[in-house]
Amino acid sequence: MEPKSVAVSRAPKTSVATALETAFLAFLQAKTQTAIVPVERRIFLTIAEAAEYTGLPAGFLRKLRTSGQLNALKTGAGLRFRRADLDGLASLADTPATKDELDDHILRDLELNRRRRQGIA
Repeated sequence: MEPKSVAVSRAPKTSVATALETAFLAFLQAKTQTAIVPVERRIFLTIAEAAEYTGLPAGFLRKLRTSGQLNALKTGAGLRFRRADLDGLASLADTPATKDELDDHILRDLELNRRRRQGIA
């Protein structure tokens, strides 16, 4: 025996259904997460917010965390960085490292970045 197909006809929208749909969409848009506190005033920042705040790539911030140069809190699947620690990164960048302290690959990367800024590479 073959299955019978049932055609479902859609009822025409009434003004009540349209108003209900509009109200429901407005409710959903109101429930989307918005930043209540601006990033500049938050104590803890996510990895994306910290990258935007410092201007550094998120991968670089992760490397600093794994090397122990930057502390972060693990919150579920994410990380939270203290804004005071991120402000301390500026002092880390101000201290010039000697060439003896840098690895060969770091020196190569610095040279490559210098050439890119000059438009050579």
